[in-house]
Amino acid sequence: MRINPGYATYHTGYETFYLVDKMIDQGFKIHQGCSRFALLTLKYLSDSVLLPYSVVQLPQAMAKALNGIKENGQQDTLMDIYDKYGLLPEAVDNFTTEAKKFQIMVQQHIPTMNPVTVRSYNDLMMRLEQVFILPEGLRGRPDVRHAVFSPSQFNNYAAAAFPMITDLLYGLEKLSGDDLINRHKEICKHISDLTIMVHSAINMLKEDMNQI
Repeated sequence: MRINPGYATYHTGYETFYLVDKMIDQGFKIHQGCSRFALLTLKYLSDSVLLPYSVVQLPQAMAKALNGIKENGQQDTLMDIYDKYGLLPEAVDNFTTEAKKFQIMVQQHIPTMNPVTVRSYNDLMMRLEQVFILPEGLRGRPDVRHAVFSPSQFNNYAAAAFPMITDLLYGLEKLSGDDLINRHKEICKHISDLTIMVHSAINMLKEDMNQI
């Protein structure tokens, strides 16, 4: 049985300052705890010589998302629409491999790293995910730009991996004629764009490995 961590008045007209202050979080102790935890996290990040972040987590999360697409039967649909879809999972696998190599190499060089190299690695971690930013935004949502992890168009409360793939497949079976053809073209273009982005991330890792 799943217990809802929220409360019954969440996002209703009854959710007033008085209710939160007097009944839900008296003295705002929970709010204080969350704020202190956030500040300690920021302090930990700022005090770290190397940012405590693993570049392997990104491709692993992408691989998990693609596996979810396969398990729910959408991969077959995508393969029927775009015969080069298989290049995307292949690129993500290569991304995972290169990220692991990079992580191992960095761990080996930490004791002898000079400040410039440390800065280079930290910059890489901050830039790597920016590869997956779409300047024009996701389809119909110019304010949402991350192509890998963003809210779904149909559920803003849940982050969806490869959200635009999910959005483009939504209602696909109801389309026909030119609408279906245009939707297929959008799907092909987006998958191609994603594959190019993954290869760009791989090249970024390789270039940094050559410099360290």
